[in-house]
Amino acid sequence: MDYDWAALRCFAGSAEGLPAAVRDLLSAATGATAEEAYWRIDGVALVQGRLSESCTAVCAVLVNGLPGATEHGRRQALDLLAQISGGYEEHVDSTVVGPVSYAACMREIVHGFPLYRERVETDLDASCVDLVLMCGLADERLRGEAVRVLERALDAASGRDVRGLIVNSLEDLRGEAFDA
Repeated sequence: MDYDWAALRCFAGSAEGLPAAVRDLLSAATGATAEEAYWRIDGVALVQGRLSESCTAVCAVLVNGLPGATEHGRRQALDLLAQISGGYEEHVDSTVVGPVSYAACMREIVHGFPLYRERVETDLDASCVDLVLMCGLADERLRGEAVRVLERALDAASGRDVRGLIVNSLEDLRGEAFDA
């Protein structure tokens, strides 16, 4: 995936530093290294949920790199993707951060759905619960599978902190109140 990172805009001006930060994140050998790389992306490509033009490229490279990422890097990358999936393009000065497209970000994020589903099924990963939800909302073709994944996870989540998140996600996907 070739992007002209120098031409992409973000909250730090040019996005030139983002490829190195993404590589460092995906290859992080420790949690501390992954967290440091995470913050070189968050606060540059996005700030407090506000997305920049560079977020679409960041999403594409992160999703593409997830299968080969270290476990530390994968955890932080999934959290970053979940943050972007909950982000917004409103109230962003496009003259500074470039044209922003939440829909374009989600088109990249949905490519990782099989991995998010697997992590929900095996680890009840909260970031992946968010990503399964947002993929189901963004792509109608994934909605039914997202509901099935979260229904199965709900049974396994008894007594776990993630249970409320799963219940709320199912409500959002179904568009109605869900009584668990």
